[in-house]
Amino acid sequence: MDKVFDTARPITVCLSSGDSAKVGFPTDEQWIEFMKAVSAAIATERAPVIGRVVRSLFAEMRNVSDVDCCVIWGAFIHPSNSTIRNASDRTFEITLQAGKHELIHVLYRPAAVERDAVAKAFLRKDYRRMGGCYDRLTSSVSGYAAAVPLSHKVVVIDALMREYEAEHGR
Repeated sequence: MDKVFDTARPITVCLSSGDSAKVGFPTDEQWIEFMKAVSAAIATERAPVIGRVVRSLFAEMRNVSDVDCCVIWGAFIHPSNSTIRNASDRTFEITLQAGKHELIHVLYRPAAVERDAVAKAFLRKDYRRMGGCYDRLTSSVSGYAAAVPLSHKVVVIDALMREYEAEHGR
């Protein structure tokens, strides 16, 4: 098993059928387009069929069920299972679980200006700006072979802001 999460290499996933498949990790641009498509479908009150939308990211997965596509999305591309703890009086440690990989992000506590920037970016669905906020607040990262993908940066920033708001009653 690889010790680091490498978005440049195909990910091997176990399917509900018992088989396995290799899929490529979407680029930041593909992920942004996907998020725009989901947002547009929600905004127009057309409930997106997430499995089919996710499938559009994985062209090589022709014989994979929509359910498996959603599992792949949640486990690797946009992991929602995160833990957060106070690492120090100045930092939070946020751990994402992407498959068997533990990805650790240590971020500084956001100042008011960063909190405002993140809030505006979320409202505008400006994922690149959220990634920029992540970059400015990051103290250290471990578990990745290369750069942290934008999808993970957004998940981490979201977790950081939720924790900060819970801590400060906002």
